[in-house]
Amino acid sequence: MENINTNCLTVINKHNKPSYGNPIEVMAEVHHKYTNKSKQDFTVDKFAKPSFSRPPLPTEILFPAINLREINDVYVYDAFLTFDKNHIYSDSSMRGGLAGASDESILTWARQKLQSSADNVSFEHSKEAVLIVHNEGGGTWGHHLIQNFPKILFAQKYFPDMKILLPQAFCSPNSSRGKLLDIYGVNRDKIVPIDPSVTYSFKSVYILDFLYDAINSFIHPWALNTLRSIVLKSAVTENSKLFVKRVGKRAIENQAVIEKCLLDKGYFSLTQNHQNLDEQILCWSSAGTVVATLGSDMSNLIFLKEGSAILSLSPDWFGDRVFL
Repeated sequence: MENINTNCLTVINKHNKPSYGNPIEVMAEVHHKYTNKSKQDFTVDKFAKPSFSRPPLPTEILFPAINLREINDVYVYDAFLTFDKNHIYSDSSMRGGLAGASDESILTWARQKLQSSADNVSFEHSKEAVLIVHNEGGGTWGHHLIQNFPKILFAQKYFPDMKILLPQAFCSPNSSRGKLLDIYGVNRDKIVPIDPSVTYSFKSVYILDFLYDAINSFIHPWALNTLRSIVLKSAVTENSKLFVKRVGKRAIENQAVIEKCLLDKGYFSLTQNHQNLDEQILCWSSAGTVVATLGSDMSNLIFLKEGSAILSLSPDWFGDRVFL
């Protein structure tokens, strides 16, 4: 990588150069309609911020065609930051491209990462071609499940011989991300686990469009149906009541009071973590009613059976609709 001057790199993505990487359409556009009659917003806190209310949900979305792009003779750092001697390839729904962040902000961020790894380059996989999954939301659970992981399932179904690049931590059978691979039957022989602190040389990489609408924060119908396939196969018939406790800064201030009230009403509580994904899926898929805090924990509503009800709690400063 000694011939690459990171200060001279420019950004390329499908936002500013749609034809880069000779895109091949691998799935046609999908026009999907939604019914939102069952959704209601309740604001009972008189101190809630005026901006708390979420915008109306769309009744229909046109998901564009999904394209696959190939870039040859490239480097990858942090398991997803792809670049060569001239460009940084930044197809991300979080930063640049679909999100509309400026190229300069992407460059500043990317240069800091690349400069720190300039002397740590591996050619271990330099003859391989791999799919870049990306790392939306810094790899947090909700973003990984809804935005990143569907790419892996798509590649497994339509390109079964394609190898998939992932950080080593995402492959561990002791982590929720590693367990996802096994739960959905992903062929681990096709996974290339790498150290995200090392820059790797590759013969070529593939970049797949996100199966996700970043403007409306809606998952692609194909991805939704595929993720829900394990719930449909399980044929769960229980109708329990679940309270999901939130930890961290988005936890409800009086969560302990809420928990006691719900336990008295016959709910059982669950704290989600990286070790108990099997338990999470079982609890969510058997629940008839769920009370949870808005955030990545809510992504598990993917595993709810049809007809279940969910009550979303939120601090007054956090009111997005990504996890609805």
